[in-house]
Amino acid sequence: MAYNPSEDLSVMLDCWVTHPARLEPVELATSKSASTRSMTHSAKLHACIVEGGTEVFKQLLAALCVRLPISLAVTPLLLIAQTGPVNLDFRQGAIGSVPKGWEAPNGDQGYVARITDECVKPGTRCVVIESQGSGAPAGRGKLTQSFSAAPYRNRHARLSASVRVVRDARMAGECKAQMWFRVDVANKVMSFFDDMDRRPIISSEWKTYQIAGNIDEEAEGINFGIMLFGSCKAFVDEMSFEALGTVRPQFRDVAPRAEDAPKVEWLLKNALPVRSIDPADDDFSDLMPLKKIIGDPRVVQLGEQSHGDGATFYAKARLIRFLHEHMGFDVLAWESGFFECEEMNRTLASDLPAPEAAQQGIYGHWSRSGLLVPLFEYARSTLKTGRPLRQTGFDMQFWWSGAGGTVESYQRRLFGLFDRLDPRLASPADRKTVADLRAALRDAGAYKPTREDREKNRAAIERLTSALRGKAASVKDAGEIRFFLKTLEDLAALEELRATSNYGFRDRKMAENLVWLVNERYAGRKIIVWAASLHVARNVGSIDTLTPKISYDQFVSMGEVVHQQLGKAVYTVGFTAYRIWAANPMMTVLRRLEPPAADSLETLLHATGRPYAFVDFRGLPNGHWLRNPIISRPFGYTQMRSDWTGNLDAMFFTDVMFPNTTAGNVPSGVITKKKRLDYPAMRP
Repeated sequence: MAYNPSEDLSVMLDCWVTHPARLEPVELATSKSASTRSMTHSAKLHACIVEGGTEVFKQLLAALCVRLPISLAVTPLLLIAQTGPVNLDFRQGAIGSVPKGWEAPNGDQGYVARITDECVKPGTRCVVIESQGSGAPAGRGKLTQSFSAAPYRNRHARLSASVRVVRDARMAGECKAQMWFRVDVANKVMSFFDDMDRRPIISSEWKTYQIAGNIDEEAEGINFGIMLFGSCKAFVDEMSFEALGTVRPQFRDVAPRAEDAPKVEWLLKNALPVRSIDPADDDFSDLMPLKKIIGDPRVVQLGEQSHGDGATFYAKARLIRFLHEHMGFDVLAWESGFFECEEMNRTLASDLPAPEAAQQGIYGHWSRSGLLVPLFEYARSTLKTGRPLRQTGFDMQFWWSGAGGTVESYQRRLFGLFDRLDPRLASPADRKTVADLRAALRDAGAYKPTREDREKNRAAIERLTSALRGKAASVKDAGEIRFFLKTLEDLAALEELRATSNYGFRDRKMAENLVWLVNERYAGRKIIVWAASLHVARNVGSIDTLTPKISYDQFVSMGEVVHQQLGKAVYTVGFTAYRIWAANPMMTVLRRLEPPAADSLETLLHATGRPYAFVDFRGLPNGHWLRNPIISRPFGYTQMRSDWTGNLDAMFFTDVMFPNTTAGNVPSGVITKKKRLDYPAMRP
């Protein structure tokens, strides 16, 4: 393969190369924005090196040295990408040493990995991972390998090995091994991951274990290995990695049916074209028609298909700016902890970085998203203006990773209120019971109370609730008291949920909290709701899910209850997309879906050629074609059929969904604000 390194130096400078052991991306470009660019250049470079061989790489390195600082010029010598698995039979390396091509980062974990001849077949080589010392190891033993995914893209692959575990009879505690297999796309987003966590290896006999998964068509790296937990040994032999059949054909556009051409034409003329979803783009001329379309509701609810929807998050952040600056909304209510989100207002006003402040209250799939940093920074920028964007929450569940969700924070604020009112209203025993209960509820699966425990917990909550109600009736300003009464109601409800695993009433409780926020705590103010679409939708029992695995027949959503209470004062927006690539920073597993049905709303909107569009349902006349059942997938990307005008008031369409990641990277063309500026101070 002929290659001229001066022909496309920008490709080389924008690419990432991969460490052969840890698969950590290294930015070769001097520009900070290089890590956010398309990874297609990396694929080009990889092909150049693999097909061109050593001579091509020397030319490449020489070209890089022309432009890179001398301190970086030698880096590529150490970072040549491994292009496939190596030494799976463990024959390379001496007995007693770590096998070549593998990494065993076990020095500080109390384990070693070494080649041995105690294998399935005499005269062969295998590996043993074993704990060291007389005490329980501090961590876990590991043997790992990483390599480029390029040769395996869009293939089904299988990792296999013979493994046996030998326990140290002198030591108690766990003893298990787990194989693991991970596939990464750009920015270390996982498209596949399996670590045998629910099927660990505990047998002392040689047995064959397998993990099979798909290599995404845009995968960057493949990583696999074996882990050992406990004071024991794991022997690994006959390891193999096989690429099997093709996973799926390349994504192909779906053409709408010929008879649907009038529907596409109607969408072209009547759906509102949205120019940008960039939260920093404050030219809101494209959104101004929403003032008339939405009207003057007290609540606008913004849904999402899943918690991995990067493009939806970006679009919602820009919509929130518009609603705040141009339509009078000044409260943002999250599907997160009722108490924690209120506390988060304190941290937003502190000197903590805005994302860290958000993590004190908002669930991690949002607060840890790099795509929402602009929203959190915007919210902070409004705090010293005449119209700050206040944060609140309506979920009875708690966010435990933030300081606002700790037991100490809640009990300090709750019992600080009691101490100001009358310390005798909360006995030491009841204070301890509430603190212990809140700590016990942290782990949903670990809360296994006896009947006596539950009676004790409920009695303590009821005594504290009664005491606060008595005080609320006798003080002039009882706002804080009523707020903490709601938190105690939530605590009792969460205890019920954890003890019974009955999640059916979570939506009802969220609805109660939201209606209370609208009618009492923030009476007279306009509220934006951020939640999953299934929670904000109404009349979901009417939806034909097209699968027996999903039924909403008995499900009463938060949106249904809120709609019953507030009626037309609520305007609910669902979100959907045509081509989908989604991931969640809490789980970081990539989801890539098949094209939608030819007669789906997504296919019709895609046929308009617009990247983003807003379709109002509320203003449609009776008998309109959109008031009839049509396939769409606003709930978890599952295709369903419904008269969506009975479930939502509008649909926001994104042609291409991109994943929600901590890095916050976006595809080319999404950023439309040419000059990134701090948010201007708003007028008082």
